[in-house]
Amino acid sequence: MKKFSLFAICHLLFATSLFAWLSTEDKGTSGAQFLKIGIGARPVALAGAYTSLSNDISGVYWNPAGVVFSENKEVELMYTQWFEDTTLNYFGIGTPFRGGKLFLNYTLLTVSKLERRTSDTGSSEGEFKAQDSAIGIGYAFKLGESAVGITLKSISSKIDDESASAVAVDIGWKKESEKYLWGISLRNLGTEIKFINEADPLPTNLNLGFGIKLKENMCLGIDLNFPRDNEINASIGYEYILKAGRMEIPLRVGYKTLNDFEAIDALSAGLGINIKSYTLDFAWAPYGDLEDTIRIALKGKF
Repeated sequence: MKKFSLFAICHLLFATSLFAWLSTEDKGTSGAQFLKIGIGARPVALAGAYTSLSNDISGVYWNPAGVVFSENKEVELMYTQWFEDTTLNYFGIGTPFRGGKLFLNYTLLTVSKLERRTSDTGSSEGEFKAQDSAIGIGYAFKLGESAVGITLKSISSKIDDESASAVAVDIGWKKESEKYLWGISLRNLGTEIKFINEADPLPTNLNLGFGIKLKENMCLGIDLNFPRDNEINASIGYEYILKAGRMEIPLRVGYKTLNDFEAIDALSAGLGINIKSYTLDFAWAPYGDLEDTIRIALKGKF
């Protein structure tokens, strides 16, 4: 009875949130842009086509419902070398709890060297730092072949001596059959983030995902994305797992349609090394003249 009530509440929240998002007329620039940077080496290598494939602690960024399809305790650490002096770090942990999965995650983006120029001459007056962070807590549970998940997030940004904050929710649904997977997620639905006298909406995004288990060691994911501050776009990702004794080596490639750079910059790729309960994943995603980005993630299941 409790699960049914929670299920009904989740669907009501999702329907209300979806209506609010679709009815907005604000298609301009959003704040807290770091929330759009993909989490997890495996999902990024698959070009973000992860709404239906999500099944681990990094997947809560893409669809919080997917984490419950892994019944183990999980821990993940991710490091990303972003552009120039910018780094992105992620920590996530999940544990079974009352028939579902309880999880906590933390994301930190740091820009270490920014020049301060406040005078009329435009001369440098030293350096300062900028930092964005988000901490989330959530819960996911199964209902037959389906699952529902919710993440509550506290978001903060700091530029020199100025700071801003917001709160948001991610809502997700996922279903698996023997061969097919479906997923829906609505991310970053929340309050505006305000610096001094200027407030911006969060980068809300609706994702529809479909996946196919081609074989035991092959899968394909397709996502259709509806961002609040950009054009509708799609992504596709493919994974093939090589097996060598007790070790598995997943090979991944992805492609996204929304890209202002050359064709090769729409591609992404990566691989992993799975040994027993531990996984080391790598992902490469180019951004034209803005440099390539590399993600390294270490996961453990217990």
